Amino acid sequence: MKQWGLSITRSIRERKRLFLLLIVGQLLVLFAMGWVTVTHVNTIVEKTQSVLSQVDQANFDPEKIDAGQPFLNSLAPIYESYQIMKENIIRWLIWLLIICSGGNGLLWLGSHALVAKKSSESGQKSRWHTLLRLWLHFVLLTVGFFLSSVILFVLLVQSSFFNDPDQERLIFRIKMAFALIGFLYYFFLCFAAQMNAPSWKSLFNSGCKAGMQRGYYSLPLLAILGGAILAAGYLLQLALEESASFILLFLATILFTSMIVIARLVWISAQHELSSAPKAGETH
Repeated sequence: MKQWGLSITRSIRERKRLFLLLIVGQLLVLFAMGWVTVTHVNTIVEKTQSVLSQVDQANFDPEKIDAGQPFLNSLAPIYESYQIMKENIIRWLIWLLIICSGGNGLLWLGSHALVAKKSSESGQKSRWHTLLRLWLHFVLLTVGFFLSSVILFVLLVQSSFFNDPDQERLIFRIKMAFALIGFLYYFFLCFAAQMNAPSWKSLFNSGCKAGMQRGYYSLPLLAILGGAILAAGYLLQLALEESASFILLFLATILFTSMIVIARLVWISAQHELSSAPKAGETH
């Protein structure tokens, strides 16, 4: 851990401008994700409440229904609210996918460039080709993780609704879905740290080695880095809720953003070391 810290500190000193760009870029990505989420989730919640309120006003009296009174005066408002809610959910997920694969992909590219060892200058065309290859690696990894998570969640929840509607089991399956998505995200991070691999085969082998064979290092490191980000996020929350000082709020925001950037740098550097380290008993 100390060796990774010294290596990253040296890289930051040598590439100060790139490090500052990563912080600014991370701020923009967080702002974009927050704006998209707030904009769409507000509409989703509003339309959900509209559907529920109209259902609450429905006629549940069996005698009145037998007498010819309808369950609802009109299904059109509910259908309209449902359609708007569904459209906003789809748009929200698409925007998140675009931001994660585009903006976040550039951040991972910059992070890989910052921790990479300096090499002899190559041609402009070769550099652009390498950057495009790395970015495509990240985009495909993001799309794969995104689609796998959505399909997994939908299948588990849908099976509970149609085959086993018990509420306790539904909650259990939702928790299980999130646990499996967390497992997928762990391997997504392992593979993303190897996105500079020359081929998909090399990327997959290095990611599996660091994530599985070196999991006793990778998992505790991920927990430490996640804890540091959560701690910085908690300080930012306190600044938002209790501080009237713009300076304190600004510093808390910069601390939280910097912690995400530094955690990514530490993770990439550590994963490179773990994927290249020989097994016990092996020698180079």
